[in-house]
Amino acid sequence: MPRELTCEERVLERCTDRLSDLRTMLHGVSASNVSLVDDGTLDTVLVVVDEEHRFLDTSAHRNCDTGELDLDSLLNECGNDINDQLIERFWEYGLSFDYVEPGTFADQEKGYFRYQIAYGGPTEEFRFYINPDKTCHTIEFWLLDWFDGASLIMCDDDKDLMTDVYEQLNGHS
Repeated sequence: MPRELTCEERVLERCTDRLSDLRTMLHGVSASNVSLVDDGTLDTVLVVVDEEHRFLDTSAHRNCDTGELDLDSLLNECGNDINDQLIERFWEYGLSFDYVEPGTFADQEKGYFRYQIAYGGPTEEFRFYINPDKTCHTIEFWLLDWFDGASLIMCDDDKDLMTDVYEQLNGHS
């Protein structure tokens, strides 16, 4: 039986997946974040953030000579509808957004806002540590499993993205 990976061995992949989902939901669909899927039907099926978008007739978006799908053309026509669905998906994506008081857990000195994505098997969450003016100074992604846990600190573009997420959630709560 293969050895189960530790949180430290899995945290980067999980964080990367979550950031990709959130980036797509907030910044919109493009050819780079869409998967074209062959499901055995004649429909054209695009998968965006694990949701299928099915098109019965894409002939207007196919190259006349090769028959290949011009994904940019299809997205130019249908992208706004998909983006509207992605924004709705953003608001359904996480399980909770709440404040964790200092001292809630052993050895926890600072409070933080928690955006919990998954719970219990394993738990995935982003933690937002804030300044007195309510801006974020540190954002972490945590992967927590039974008696195991690992985290990553968000930097650069990932921190910018998660700051946008925090502002959206904090303004909505």
